[in-house]
Amino acid sequence: MAVTVAEVMNRELFTLRPDERRDDAVRFLVALSIGGAPVVENATPIGMVSLHELLADARPGADAPGELVRDRMTSPPITTTAETTIEDAARTMGERGEHRVVVVDGAGRAIGIASAVDLLRGMLGIPVTHPPTFPHFDPATGLRWTDDAPLDHEHAEATPSGPGLIVLIRGGAGVRERVIWAESCDDVRARARAIVAAGPDESLTLRQLLMRPAGLRFRAARSSADADRRRALKRILSDAYRSELVGR
Repeated sequence: MAVTVAEVMNRELFTLRPDERRDDAVRFLVALSIGGAPVVENATPIGMVSLHELLADARPGADAPGELVRDRMTSPPITTTAETTIEDAARTMGERGEHRVVVVDGAGRAIGIASAVDLLRGMLGIPVTHPPTFPHFDPATGLRWTDDAPLDHEHAEATPSGPGLIVLIRGGAGVRERVIWAESCDDVRARARAIVAAGPDESLTLRQLLMRPAGLRFRAARSSADADRRRALKRILSDAYRSELVGR
């Protein structure tokens, strides 16, 4: 399973400002198909507001809610760090009765968000997916990646075609997520199909990895520039090697 919040959080963070009007905030959330967002000021989270809170009418006998996001947000928001374990983050969310937690860096700036479903999937070893509206851009490699998916024929067929990179990850319940294989290829869909087929032309190392299908999944990214692919592959393999050293 995923171990830390960093492994399940959505780094493509949509935020609202406290002085934005309620109607505008509702339109943003509906357009992005998300149920809520952090409210930030100078990159620091000061609240969380849900679509339900934005659309709620005044209760009988209560004052009418304001028309700005700040009037309807819950404050302070739940925050955590990327290094926090998913169990600790889930416990905090359960104690507060919230559905989302804002991930902050050492300076308290918002860098991502994790939902209750993200944490649950991580604990169960199920691949974490995020709204398709977001492009899943990874600043470390400079590429846009697909969600992690089980390594099987169905998901290989859904992989985008064209030159790019493909990465194999092993995880699952009780297992830290880690990259076990990465390569550049001329067509990521065709390469995903070939890996699933595990033919005799594959390297012995890759065939040995594929002999243990439990917890095996993959992600892919398109990149037409060979130099960009080489640079991204070097970064992925370097990060995987450092992670392996830390885990020993």
